[in-house]
Amino acid sequence: MSEVKFVTAYSSDLGRQRKTAELILKNNENKVPELQEHIGFREFFYGGFEGSTDEEVMQIITEKTGIANWEEVTADDIAAADDLGLAETTKEVNKRAKEAMTQVIEEAEKLGGGNVLIVSSGGMIPVLLEAVLPDNYQGENIGNGSVTTLTYQDGKYELLKIGDESYVENNQ
Repeated sequence: MSEVKFVTAYSSDLGRQRKTAELILKNNENKVPELQEHIGFREFFYGGFEGSTDEEVMQIITEKTGIANWEEVTADDIAAADDLGLAETTKEVNKRAKEAMTQVIEEAEKLGGGNVLIVSSGGMIPVLLEAVLPDNYQGENIGNGSVTTLTYQDGKYELLKIGDESYVENNQ
């Protein structure tokens, strides 16, 4: 992405995403925008489970819901199992994602359009995709450091690439 001219850039407010975005912008050949942190791109909030391992969370979810496979667990399952009642529900996560994407589009349009960098997490990217392109995410792998590319024109999104890691394969 060193040659891509970005009109604006976002990351979640979590350290790993922020550092990744800073690294991308630092190695960009163009004049880069100031990085903006946005909670809308943050990973799911697990409430009382924050800081717990996947195994610890799964044990409690299995006890409370009977679900024993992590791939079947939804945000609603986590929220239902959270004794503190703080974990985000699917509806809350989806609303946050939709609002974040709407804000990005509005800002990019004010700037005359162009490329926008968004750095989020592998767990949140499918939610962001679903917010703007319902039913387009089919469970594809979105690995750490992969690139997912969308276009937006005339009120419509189009998914160009999802979980692309070809730059790694090409040593770029």
